[in-house]
Amino acid sequence: MKNTFYKKKSIIRFNNGEKKKLNDYIVEEIKTNVKSNFFPEFTLTSSPWDIEELALGAAYNRGFIKEKKYKETNNKLKITKEKVIEFVKELESTSDLFIKTGGVHNAFLCTNNEILCRKNDIGRHNVIDRIAGFALINNISLQDKIIVFSGREPFEIIDKIKRMKIKIFISVAAPTTMGIELAKDAGITLIGFARGNKFNVYTNSNRVIF
Repeated sequence: MKNTFYKKKSIIRFNNGEKKKLNDYIVEEIKTNVKSNFFPEFTLTSSPWDIEELALGAAYNRGFIKEKKYKETNNKLKITKEKVIEFVKELESTSDLFIKTGGVHNAFLCTNNEILCRKNDIGRHNVIDRIAGFALINNISLQDKIIVFSGREPFEIIDKIKRMKIKIFISVAAPTTMGIELAKDAGITLIGFARGNKFNVYTNSNRVIF
């Protein structure tokens, strides 16, 4: 990420009984009105890069556009426990913008062996939409792919994962009851609290090789 995606702002920090005036790095946010002849107008608030990719993914996850029809495969996707841990450690260590500002969510699109793309955005929904847009632009089928994510796993996020046909979804954070129920019904392997050398599998654990 280029430095133009955050700005220095003067703040007052209170820490351990001491007040100090200093400069802090604040991530940028923009508003975009997405217009098309083919679906209703909608508004995004997001990070200021790759807006076309984000808008395309957001339109797809809103049900406004359809993806290319891919040949259905006999999906035998699995992931080893070692790869779950490796992907999560990579997610937590490679976002320079998060380290600088603490202000973005991060996500990877992966096979069961390698990372295909890395996305970040101020919004947790946006970062999932960016992966959808990336896949559409690059003609990538998602039915045999994995997403690794920095945010929580509630119903609305899992609903996007279901629409995208992702079968393994890994997060460093917590799921919700409705998120777990939807993942179970949709045949999604839901992994949460993946931190350090541990993780929880909430649904469809047959895809994890222990």
